[in-house]
Amino acid sequence: RDRPDLDATSRMSIPLKYGEIHPRTLLADVASHPEGRTSGAAVFVTELAWREFYADVLWHRPDSAWQDLRPELTRLAYDSGPETDRLVEARREGRTGYPLVDAGMRQLLAEGWMHNRLRMVTASFLTKDLHVWWPIGARHFLDHLLDGDIASNNHGCSGWRAPARTPLRTSGSSTRCARRAGSTPQATTCAGGCRSSPRWPARRSTNRGCTRTGMAMDIRGGSSTTMTSAGKPWPATSWSGGESMRGPVAELRAFVDAALVRPVSGAVADPPGTRTRRRVVVGLTLVIGAVVLAYALRIRPGDPLFYTATLALASVWAAGAVLSGPLRLGRGHTRRGSTPGRPVVQSLALGSLLLAVFLAGALVVARLPWLREPVDDLLDHARFGSLPVVLAITVLNGVAEELYFRGALYAALPSHAVAVTTILYALTTVGSGVPLLVLAAAAVGLVTALQRRVTGGILGPVITHLTWSTGMLLLLPPVLDLVR
Repeated sequence: RDRPDLDATSRMSIPLKYGEIHPRTLLADVASHPEGRTSGAAVFVTELAWREFYADVLWHRPDSAWQDLRPELTRLAYDSGPETDRLVEARREGRTGYPLVDAGMRQLLAEGWMHNRLRMVTASFLTKDLHVWWPIGARHFLDHLLDGDIASNNHGCSGWRAPARTPLRTSGSSTRCARRAGSTPQATTCAGGCRSSPRWPARRSTNRGCTRTGMAMDIRGGSSTTMTSAGKPWPATSWSGGESMRGPVAELRAFVDAALVRPVSGAVADPPGTRTRRRVVVGLTLVIGAVVLAYALRIRPGDPLFYTATLALASVWAAGAVLSGPLRLGRGHTRRGSTPGRPVVQSLALGSLLLAVFLAGALVVARLPWLREPVDDLLDHARFGSLPVVLAITVLNGVAEELYFRGALYAALPSHAVAVTTILYALTTVGSGVPLLVLAAAAVGLVTALQRRVTGGILGPVITHLTWSTGMLLLLPPVLDLVR
Protein backbone atom coordinates (compact mmCIF):
# COMPACT_ATOMS: atom_id res chain seq x y z
CA ARG A 1 0.00 0.00 0.00
CA ASP A 2 2.89 2.37 0.74
CA ARG A 3 5.28 0.82 -1.82
CA PRO A 4 4.47 1.82 -5.40
CA ASP A 5 7.52 -0.16 -6.57
CA LEU A 6 5.86 -3.42 -5.43
CA ASP A 7 2.87 -5.20 -6.98
CA ALA A 8 1.29 -5.62 -3.56
CA THR A 9 -2.20 -4.11 -3.79
CA SER A 10 -5.49 -5.95 -4.31
CA ARG A 11 -6.25 -4.44 -7.75
CA MET A 12 -9.94 -4.79 -6.88
CA SER A 13 -10.78 -1.18 -7.80
CA ILE A 14 -11.63 -2.08 -11.41
CA PRO A 15 -14.03 -4.96 -10.58
CA LEU A 16 -15.64 -2.74 -7.93
CA LYS A 17 -16.10 0.13 -10.40
CA TYR A 18 -17.89 -2.06 -12.95
CA GLY A 19 -19.98 -3.97 -10.42
CA GLU A 20 -18.25 -7.29 -11.04
CA ILE A 21 -18.01 -7.77 -7.30
CA HIS A 22 -19.94 -6.22 -4.42
CA PRO A 23 -18.15 -4.57 -1.47
CA ARG A 24 -20.11 -6.82 0.88
CA THR A 25 -18.63 -9.85 -0.83
CA LEU A 26 -15.15 -8.52 -0.14
CA LEU A 27 -16.09 -7.81 3.48
CA ALA A 28 -17.37 -11.37 3.88
CA ASP A 29 -14.19 -12.79 2.33
CA VAL A 30 -12.03 -10.73 4.68
CA ALA A 31 -14.06 -11.80 7.71
CA SER A 32 -13.72 -15.49 6.83
CA HIS A 33 -10.02 -15.30 5.99
CA PRO A 34 -7.49 -16.67 8.52
CA GLU A 35 -5.77 -13.26 8.53
CA GLY A 36 -9.02 -11.32 8.65
CA ARG A 37 -8.20 -9.80 12.04
CA THR A 38 -4.78 -8.44 11.14
CA SER A 39 -4.00 -4.75 10.83
CA GLY A 40 -3.67 -5.09 7.06
CA ALA A 41 -7.17 -6.54 6.80
CA ALA A 42 -8.50 -3.72 8.99
CA VAL A 43 -6.97 -1.14 6.64
CA PHE A 44 -8.53 -2.88 3.62
CA VAL A 45 -11.97 -2.75 5.27
CA THR A 46 -11.45 0.93 6.09
CA GLU A 47 -10.67 1.70 2.45
CA LEU A 48 -13.94 0.03 1.40
CA ALA A 49 -15.77 2.16 3.96
CA TRP A 50 -14.17 5.35 2.59
CA ARG A 51 -15.25 4.32 -0.91
CA GLU A 52 -18.87 4.13 0.24
CA PHE A 53 -18.54 7.42 2.09
CA TYR A 54 -17.37 9.29 -1.01
CA ALA A 55 -20.23 7.81 -3.03
CA ASP A 56 -22.68 8.99 -0.36
CA VAL A 57 -21.25 12.51 -0.46
CA LEU A 58 -21.63 12.61 -4.24
CA TRP A 59 -25.22 11.36 -3.99
CA HIS A 60 -26.22 14.11 -1.56
CA ARG A 61 -24.03 16.83 -3.10
CA PRO A 62 -23.63 16.18 -6.85
CA ASP A 63 -22.16 19.65 -7.24
CA SER A 64 -19.15 18.52 -5.18
CA ALA A 65 -17.89 16.43 -8.11
CA TRP A 66 -16.25 19.44 -9.75
CA GLN A 67 -16.66 22.23 -7.21
CA ASP A 68 -15.22 22.90 -3.77
CA LEU A 69 -17.59 22.25 -0.89
CA ARG A 70 -16.14 25.21 0.99
CA PRO A 71 -17.03 28.45 -0.87
CA GLU A 72 -13.91 30.27 0.30
CA LEU A 73 -11.74 27.84 -1.66
CA THR A 74 -13.13 29.20 -4.94
CA ARG A 75 -11.08 32.34 -4.28
CA LEU A 76 -7.77 30.49 -4.40
CA ALA A 77 -5.48 31.70 -7.17
CA TYR A 78 -4.05 29.29 -9.75
CA ASP A 79 -1.43 29.66 -12.48
CA SER A 80 -2.27 29.68 -16.16
CA GLY A 81 -0.77 30.79 -19.42
CA PRO A 82 1.58 29.28 -22.02
CA GLU A 83 4.28 28.32 -19.52
CA THR A 84 1.78 26.59 -17.25
CA ASP A 85 0.24 24.83 -20.26
CA ARG A 86 3.67 23.47 -21.16
CA LEU A 87 4.34 22.22 -17.66
CA VAL A 88 0.91 20.57 -17.39
CA GLU A 89 1.52 18.80 -20.69
CA ALA A 90 4.95 17.65 -19.50
CA ARG A 91 3.37 16.16 -16.38
CA ARG A 92 0.76 14.31 -18.43
CA GLU A 93 3.46 12.75 -20.58
CA GLY A 94 5.77 11.95 -17.65
CA ARG A 95 8.45 14.49 -18.59
CA THR A 96 8.74 16.59 -15.42
CA GLY A 97 12.15 15.33 -14.33
CA TYR A 98 10.75 14.09 -11.01
CA PRO A 99 11.30 10.31 -11.20
CA LEU A 100 8.37 9.27 -9.03
CA VAL A 101 5.92 11.61 -10.80
CA ASP A 102 7.08 10.62 -14.27
CA ALA A 103 6.91 6.90 -13.54
CA GLY A 104 3.35 7.21 -12.25
CA MET A 105 2.08 9.31 -15.15
CA ARG A 106 3.58 6.99 -17.77
CA GLN A 107 2.09 3.99 -16.00
CA LEU A 108 -1.30 5.73 -16.16
CA LEU A 109 -1.01 6.25 -19.93
CA ALA A 110 0.26 2.73 -20.60
CA GLU A 111 -1.86 0.62 -18.20
CA GLY A 112 -4.86 2.77 -17.31
CA TRP A 113 -3.98 2.27 -13.67
CA MET A 114 -1.72 3.82 -11.05
CA HIS A 115 -0.72 2.93 -7.52
CA ASN A 116 -2.66 4.83 -4.86
CA ARG A 117 0.42 6.59 -3.49
CA LEU A 118 1.41 7.69 -6.98
CA ARG A 119 -2.06 9.12 -7.52
CA MET A 120 -1.59 11.22 -4.39
CA VAL A 121 1.91 12.28 -5.36
CA THR A 122 1.06 13.27 -8.93
CA ALA A 123 -2.06 15.11 -7.75
CA SER A 124 -0.03 16.97 -5.13
CA PHE A 125 2.55 17.86 -7.76
CA LEU A 126 -0.05 19.44 -10.04
CA THR A 127 -1.78 21.50 -7.37
CA LYS A 128 1.01 22.41 -4.95
CA ASP A 129 4.00 22.66 -7.26
CA LEU A 130 2.47 23.71 -10.58
CA HIS A 131 -0.36 25.63 -8.88
CA VAL A 132 -2.93 24.28 -11.34
CA TRP A 133 -6.65 24.00 -10.59
CA TRP A 134 -7.33 20.46 -9.31
CA PRO A 135 -10.23 19.48 -11.69
CA ILE A 136 -7.79 19.72 -14.61
CA GLY A 137 -5.90 16.77 -13.19
CA ALA A 138 -9.03 14.98 -12.01
CA ARG A 139 -10.45 15.04 -15.54
CA HIS A 140 -7.19 13.61 -16.95
CA PHE A 141 -7.35 10.79 -14.42
CA LEU A 142 -10.95 9.94 -15.34
CA ASP A 143 -10.08 9.93 -19.04
CA HIS A 144 -7.41 7.26 -18.53
CA LEU A 145 -8.10 5.26 -15.36
CA LEU A 146 -9.84 1.94 -15.90
CA ASP A 147 -11.12 2.23 -12.32
CA GLY A 148 -12.04 5.91 -12.82
CA ASP A 149 -14.91 6.29 -10.37
CA ILE A 150 -15.90 9.94 -10.08
CA ALA A 151 -16.80 9.74 -6.38
CA SER A 152 -13.50 8.19 -5.27
CA ASN A 153 -11.40 10.06 -7.82
CA ASN A 154 -12.73 13.55 -7.12
CA HIS A 155 -13.37 13.22 -3.39
CA GLY A 156 -11.04 10.59 -2.01
CA CYS A 157 -7.62 10.44 -0.51
CA SER A 158 -6.45 8.59 -3.62
CA GLY A 159 -7.96 11.32 -5.76
CA TRP A 160 -7.87 15.08 -5.60
CA ARG A 161 -9.41 16.45 -2.39
CA ALA A 162 -6.55 15.79 0.01
CA PRO A 163 -3.65 16.47 -2.38
CA ALA A 164 -5.35 19.71 -3.46
CA ARG A 165 -6.05 20.59 0.20
CA THR A 166 -9.79 20.67 -0.38
CA PRO A 167 -10.69 17.64 1.80
CA LEU A 168 -14.14 16.60 2.91
CA ARG A 169 -12.83 16.49 6.47
CA THR A 170 -9.83 18.07 8.14
CA SER A 171 -8.88 15.24 10.45
CA GLY A 172 -8.47 11.50 10.36
CA SER A 173 -7.68 9.65 7.18
CA SER A 174 -7.82 12.63 4.82
CA THR A 175 -5.32 14.56 6.91
CA ARG A 176 -3.05 11.54 7.11
CA CYS A 177 -3.02 10.99 3.38
CA ALA A 178 -2.38 14.68 2.73
CA ARG A 179 0.50 14.55 5.19
CA ARG A 180 1.89 11.38 3.57
CA ALA A 181 1.81 13.00 0.15
CA GLY A 182 4.02 15.77 1.47
CA SER A 183 4.52 19.26 0.08
CA THR A 184 6.41 17.98 -2.97
CA PRO A 185 6.55 14.60 -4.67
CA GLN A 186 10.13 14.01 -3.56
CA ALA A 187 8.93 14.21 0.05
CA THR A 188 7.11 10.90 -0.39
CA THR A 189 9.22 8.08 1.00
CA CYS A 190 8.72 4.40 1.65
CA ALA A 191 10.51 1.57 3.31
CA GLY A 192 13.64 0.77 1.33
CA GLY A 193 13.82 4.26 -0.15
CA CYS A 194 11.93 3.57 -3.38
CA ARG A 195 12.04 6.31 -5.99
CA SER A 196 10.01 4.98 -8.88
CA SER A 197 8.49 1.84 -10.27
CA PRO A 198 11.18 -0.35 -11.90
CA ARG A 199 8.71 -1.13 -14.69
CA TRP A 200 8.24 2.53 -15.54
CA PRO A 201 11.69 4.09 -14.91
CA ALA A 202 11.84 7.86 -14.96
CA ARG A 203 13.74 9.60 -17.72
CA ARG A 204 15.35 12.97 -17.85
CA SER A 205 13.21 15.86 -19.02
CA THR A 206 13.99 17.44 -22.38
CA ASN A 207 11.88 20.56 -21.78
CA ARG A 208 13.60 23.74 -22.80
CA GLY A 209 13.89 26.51 -20.29
CA CYS A 210 13.97 24.15 -17.30
CA THR A 211 16.96 23.95 -15.00
CA ARG A 212 17.95 21.16 -12.68
CA THR A 213 17.92 21.42 -8.92
CA GLY A 214 19.36 18.20 -7.56
CA MET A 215 17.45 15.29 -9.11
CA ALA A 216 14.43 17.33 -10.22
CA MET A 217 14.06 20.23 -12.56
CA ASP A 218 13.24 23.73 -11.34
CA ILE A 219 9.72 24.35 -12.62
CA ARG A 220 9.35 27.82 -11.13
CA GLY A 221 10.96 29.62 -14.03
CA GLY A 222 8.93 31.15 -16.84
CA SER A 223 5.99 33.48 -17.03
CA SER A 224 2.40 32.72 -16.11
CA THR A 225 -0.81 34.48 -15.30
CA THR A 226 -3.12 33.89 -12.38
CA MET A 227 -6.79 32.93 -12.24
CA THR A 228 -9.23 31.65 -9.67
CA SER A 229 -11.08 28.36 -9.61
CA ALA A 230 -14.50 30.03 -9.77
CA GLY A 231 -16.17 29.68 -13.13
CA LYS A 232 -14.10 26.75 -14.46
CA PRO A 233 -16.38 23.75 -13.96
CA TRP A 234 -15.68 21.61 -17.04
CA PRO A 235 -11.97 21.01 -17.52
CA ALA A 236 -11.06 19.53 -20.85
CA THR A 237 -8.41 16.88 -21.22
CA SER A 238 -6.33 19.42 -23.07
CA TRP A 239 -5.46 22.17 -20.61
CA SER A 240 -4.54 24.67 -23.28
CA GLY A 241 -6.78 25.96 -25.99
CA GLY A 242 -5.17 23.65 -28.52
CA GLU A 243 -6.37 20.39 -29.93
CA SER A 244 -8.06 18.06 -27.46
CA MET A 245 -6.37 14.77 -26.57
CA ARG A 246 -9.66 12.97 -25.85
CA GLY A 247 -10.77 9.93 -27.73
CA PRO A 248 -14.32 9.83 -29.12
CA VAL A 249 -15.69 7.79 -26.21
CA ALA A 250 -14.13 10.07 -23.61
CA GLU A 251 -15.33 13.12 -25.54
CA LEU A 252 -18.90 11.82 -25.62
CA ARG A 253 -18.75 10.95 -21.94
CA ALA A 254 -17.46 14.42 -21.09
CA PHE A 255 -20.18 16.02 -23.20
CA VAL A 256 -22.99 14.04 -21.55
CA ASP A 257 -21.47 14.74 -18.15
CA ALA A 258 -21.38 18.48 -18.81
CA ALA A 259 -24.77 18.67 -20.52
CA LEU A 260 -26.89 16.36 -18.35
CA VAL A 261 -25.07 15.46 -15.12
CA ARG A 262 -23.05 18.22 -13.43
CA PRO A 263 -25.09 21.28 -12.41
CA VAL A 264 -23.58 24.69 -12.99
CA SER A 265 -23.09 26.55 -9.72
CA GLY A 266 -25.05 29.67 -8.86
CA ALA A 267 -28.64 28.45 -9.27
CA VAL A 268 -31.19 30.84 -7.73
CA ALA A 269 -34.27 29.51 -5.89
CA ASP A 270 -37.63 31.27 -5.71
CA PRO A 271 -38.45 33.18 -2.50
CA PRO A 272 -41.33 31.65 -0.45
CA GLY A 273 -43.98 34.08 -1.70
CA THR A 274 -43.15 33.54 -5.36
CA ARG A 275 -43.04 29.77 -4.89
CA THR A 276 -46.59 29.66 -3.48
CA ARG A 277 -48.02 31.72 -6.32
CA ARG A 278 -46.11 29.67 -8.87
CA ARG A 279 -47.52 26.38 -7.55
CA VAL A 280 -51.11 27.60 -7.77
CA VAL A 281 -50.69 28.93 -11.30
CA VAL A 282 -48.86 25.86 -12.66
CA GLY A 283 -51.49 23.53 -11.17
CA LEU A 284 -54.35 25.26 -12.96
CA THR A 285 -52.34 25.53 -16.17
CA LEU A 286 -51.53 21.82 -16.18
CA VAL A 287 -55.18 20.81 -16.04
CA ILE A 288 -56.27 23.23 -18.76
CA GLY A 289 -53.33 22.40 -21.00
CA ALA A 290 -53.86 18.64 -20.81
CA VAL A 291 -57.50 19.03 -21.86
CA VAL A 292 -56.66 21.33 -24.80
CA LEU A 293 -53.84 19.03 -25.96
CA ALA A 294 -56.05 15.93 -25.94
CA TYR A 295 -58.67 17.81 -27.95
CA ALA A 296 -56.13 19.13 -30.50
CA LEU A 297 -54.59 15.72 -31.16
CA ARG A 298 -57.99 14.17 -31.93
CA ILE A 299 -58.91 16.68 -34.64
CA ARG A 300 -58.99 15.16 -38.12
CA PRO A 301 -56.00 15.92 -40.38
CA GLY A 302 -56.61 18.88 -42.69
CA ASP A 303 -59.24 20.46 -40.44
CA PRO A 304 -58.44 24.20 -39.95
CA LEU A 305 -59.60 23.81 -36.36
CA PHE A 306 -56.34 21.96 -35.65
CA TYR A 307 -54.34 25.16 -36.06
CA THR A 308 -56.64 27.08 -33.73
CA ALA A 309 -56.49 24.36 -31.08
CA THR A 310 -52.70 24.04 -31.13
CA LEU A 311 -52.22 27.81 -30.98
CA ALA A 312 -54.59 27.86 -28.03
CA LEU A 313 -52.49 25.16 -26.37
CA ALA A 314 -49.30 27.17 -26.85
CA SER A 315 -51.05 30.19 -25.36
CA VAL A 316 -52.08 28.17 -22.29
CA TRP A 317 -48.55 26.90 -21.60
CA ALA A 318 -46.92 30.27 -22.24
CA ALA A 319 -49.44 32.29 -20.23
CA GLY A 320 -49.17 29.91 -17.28
CA ALA A 321 -45.39 30.09 -17.34
CA VAL A 322 -45.25 33.89 -17.52
CA LEU A 323 -47.93 34.43 -14.88
CA SER A 324 -46.27 32.01 -12.45
CA GLY A 325 -43.21 34.18 -11.87
CA PRO A 326 -39.76 35.04 -13.25
CA LEU A 327 -38.00 32.55 -15.54
CA ARG A 328 -34.23 32.33 -16.02
CA LEU A 329 -32.25 31.53 -19.14
CA GLY A 330 -29.54 29.56 -17.34
CA ARG A 331 -25.90 28.89 -18.15
CA GLY A 332 -24.03 25.81 -19.32
CA HIS A 333 -20.53 24.40 -19.04
CA THR A 334 -18.13 25.37 -21.80
CA ARG A 335 -15.84 23.07 -23.75
CA ARG A 336 -12.70 24.94 -22.69
CA GLY A 337 -13.65 24.98 -19.01
CA SER A 338 -13.96 28.76 -18.88
CA THR A 339 -16.74 30.82 -17.31
CA PRO A 340 -20.16 29.21 -17.96
CA GLY A 341 -21.98 30.67 -20.96
CA ARG A 342 -25.35 30.40 -22.64
CA PRO A 343 -25.87 26.74 -23.63
CA VAL A 344 -26.57 27.33 -27.32
CA VAL A 345 -24.08 25.09 -29.15
CA GLN A 346 -24.30 22.43 -26.46
CA SER A 347 -28.10 22.31 -26.79
CA LEU A 348 -28.00 22.15 -30.58
CA ALA A 349 -25.66 19.17 -30.31
CA LEU A 350 -27.82 17.50 -27.67
CA GLY A 351 -30.98 17.98 -29.73
CA SER A 352 -29.22 16.58 -32.81
CA LEU A 353 -28.11 13.49 -30.89
CA LEU A 354 -31.65 12.96 -29.65
CA LEU A 355 -32.99 13.39 -33.19
CA ALA A 356 -30.52 10.84 -34.57
CA VAL A 357 -31.62 8.27 -31.98
CA PHE A 358 -35.30 8.76 -32.83
CA LEU A 359 -34.73 8.59 -36.58
CA ALA A 360 -32.79 5.36 -36.14
CA GLY A 361 -35.71 3.99 -34.13
CA ALA A 362 -38.10 5.10 -36.89
CA LEU A 363 -36.48 2.60 -39.24
CA VAL A 364 -37.69 -0.14 -36.89
CA VAL A 365 -41.13 1.39 -36.38
CA ALA A 366 -41.66 1.62 -40.14
CA ARG A 367 -41.46 -2.18 -40.44
CA LEU A 368 -44.15 -2.80 -37.82
CA PRO A 369 -47.63 -1.83 -39.07
CA TRP A 370 -49.20 -1.76 -35.61
CA LEU A 371 -46.65 0.88 -34.58
CA ARG A 372 -46.43 2.72 -37.87
CA GLU A 373 -50.14 3.42 -38.45
CA PRO A 374 -50.64 5.67 -35.37
CA VAL A 375 -47.49 7.60 -36.30
CA ASP A 376 -48.71 8.06 -39.88
CA ASP A 377 -52.04 9.35 -38.59
CA LEU A 378 -50.21 11.89 -36.43
CA LEU A 379 -48.02 13.04 -39.33
CA ASP A 380 -51.06 13.47 -41.59
CA HIS A 381 -51.53 16.91 -40.05
CA ALA A 382 -48.32 17.96 -41.84
CA ARG A 383 -49.05 15.96 -45.01
CA PHE A 384 -52.57 17.28 -45.57
CA GLY A 385 -52.10 20.72 -44.06
CA SER A 386 -49.73 23.58 -44.74
CA LEU A 387 -46.21 22.50 -43.79
CA PRO A 388 -44.93 26.05 -43.09
CA VAL A 389 -47.90 26.69 -40.81
CA VAL A 390 -47.45 23.34 -39.02
CA LEU A 391 -43.73 24.07 -38.64
CA ALA A 392 -44.43 27.49 -37.12
CA ILE A 393 -46.97 25.97 -34.73
CA THR A 394 -44.45 23.26 -33.79
CA VAL A 395 -41.90 25.93 -32.90
CA LEU A 396 -44.39 27.98 -30.88
CA ASN A 397 -45.60 24.92 -28.99
CA GLY A 398 -42.07 23.74 -28.33
CA VAL A 399 -41.10 27.08 -26.80
CA ALA A 400 -44.33 27.29 -24.78
CA GLU A 401 -44.01 23.73 -23.46
CA GLU A 402 -40.47 24.34 -22.23
CA LEU A 403 -41.43 27.65 -20.66
CA TYR A 404 -44.06 25.81 -18.68
CA PHE A 405 -42.68 22.33 -17.96
CA ARG A 406 -38.96 23.04 -17.57
CA GLY A 407 -39.50 26.63 -16.48
CA ALA A 408 -42.50 27.27 -14.26
CA LEU A 409 -43.42 23.70 -13.26
CA TYR A 410 -39.82 22.70 -12.55
CA ALA A 411 -39.26 25.76 -10.36
CA ALA A 412 -42.50 25.14 -8.45
CA LEU A 413 -41.57 21.64 -7.30
CA PRO A 414 -39.84 21.27 -3.92
CA SER A 415 -37.98 18.06 -4.88
CA HIS A 416 -37.67 15.34 -7.53
CA ALA A 417 -38.33 17.96 -10.20
CA VAL A 418 -36.69 15.93 -12.98
CA ALA A 419 -38.87 12.87 -12.37
CA VAL A 420 -42.12 14.75 -11.74
CA THR A 421 -41.87 17.06 -14.77
CA THR A 422 -40.96 14.13 -17.01
CA ILE A 423 -43.92 12.04 -15.86
CA LEU A 424 -46.42 14.89 -16.11
CA TYR A 425 -45.15 15.89 -19.53
CA ALA A 426 -45.61 12.32 -20.77
CA LEU A 427 -49.06 12.04 -19.20
CA THR A 428 -50.32 15.09 -21.07
CA THR A 429 -49.89 13.15 -24.32
CA VAL A 430 -51.81 10.06 -23.19
CA GLY A 431 -55.03 11.56 -24.55
CA SER A 432 -53.63 11.36 -28.08
CA GLY A 433 -54.01 7.58 -28.06
CA VAL A 434 -50.53 7.19 -29.66
CA PRO A 435 -48.22 5.11 -27.40
CA LEU A 436 -45.08 6.15 -29.29
CA LEU A 437 -45.93 9.81 -28.74
CA VAL A 438 -46.12 9.16 -25.01
CA LEU A 439 -42.75 7.39 -25.15
CA ALA A 440 -41.25 10.25 -27.16
CA ALA A 441 -42.58 12.80 -24.68
CA ALA A 442 -41.05 10.84 -21.81
CA ALA A 443 -37.64 10.66 -23.52
CA VAL A 444 -37.57 14.33 -24.54
CA GLY A 445 -38.95 15.37 -21.17
CA LEU A 446 -36.23 13.49 -19.32
CA VAL A 447 -33.40 14.92 -21.42
CA THR A 448 -34.64 18.50 -21.18
CA ALA A 449 -35.38 18.15 -17.44
CA LEU A 450 -31.83 16.95 -16.81
CA GLN A 451 -30.58 19.86 -18.88
CA ARG A 452 -32.72 22.23 -16.83
CA ARG A 453 -31.17 20.84 -13.65
CA VAL A 454 -27.67 21.39 -15.02
CA THR A 455 -28.12 24.87 -16.52
CA GLY A 456 -30.61 26.30 -14.03
CA GLY A 457 -32.71 27.83 -16.80
CA ILE A 458 -34.92 27.31 -19.85
CA LEU A 459 -32.71 28.37 -22.78
CA GLY A 460 -30.98 25.00 -23.11
CA PRO A 461 -34.18 22.92 -22.93
CA VAL A 462 -35.90 25.22 -25.47
CA ILE A 463 -33.09 24.86 -28.03
CA THR A 464 -32.83 21.10 -27.50
CA HIS A 465 -36.60 20.66 -27.84
CA LEU A 466 -36.83 22.77 -31.01
CA THR A 467 -33.88 21.01 -32.62
CA TRP A 468 -35.53 17.65 -31.99
CA SER A 469 -39.15 18.58 -32.81
CA THR A 470 -38.48 20.48 -36.05
CA GLY A 471 -36.09 17.77 -37.16
CA MET A 472 -38.69 15.08 -36.52
CA LEU A 473 -41.36 17.03 -38.40
CA LEU A 474 -39.17 17.50 -41.47
CA LEU A 475 -37.18 14.24 -41.51
CA LEU A 476 -39.46 11.59 -40.03
CA PRO A 477 -41.88 11.33 -43.03
CA PRO A 478 -39.08 10.70 -45.60
CA VAL A 479 -37.40 8.22 -43.24
CA LEU A 480 -40.65 6.27 -42.90
CA ASP A 481 -41.13 6.40 -46.68
CA LEU A 482 -37.76 4.72 -47.17
CA VAL A 483 -39.20 1.48 -45.77
CA ARG A 484 -42.53 1.54 -47.55
